[in-house]
Amino acid sequence: MIMTIQEFVNKYNWKRIDYDWSFWFQCNDLTRQRLKESGLPQYKPLGNNWCKLIALNPNAYLVAPLRWVQNDLKKPNQIPKPWDIIIFSVPKSTWHIAVVYGATPWVNGITIFEQNWGRWSTTWQGTDACRLRKVTYANVYWWITW
Repeated sequence: MIMTIQEFVNKYNWKRIDYDWSFWFQCNDLTRQRLKESGLPQYKPLGNNWCKLIALNPNAYLVAPLRWVQNDLKKPNQIPKPWDIIIFSVPKSTWHIAVVYGATPWVNGITIFEQNWGRWSTTWQGTDACRLRKVTYANVYWWITW
């Protein structure tokens, strides 16, 4: 039986996941663990800067039944579902990927479950544990769904 998003959060909240045993506890590790525990295929591995590469060319890295939905701010009812995986840019920084916990059409309407992002990170090298956080649609490029 596939676990619910709440069960996934309960299992990993404030823990660290290192799915691929490289680069410590990255945002990518959490999303890959999510796919594994749901019985879905992994997107193709990319190495360094994979978040940016997959954001700019999703068709090259997604495996069926995974597909991508472009974020269109002109369509307020187009929202990601719980369990979808969003990818977004962060100004003056890098790209980030996270699991959607819940979403509404409002500006600050996405609650994500993420790893390796936030005020506690001083090196940005896999130090932050998994946790819930609210984000806006502003920098969301697209999300992976199935």
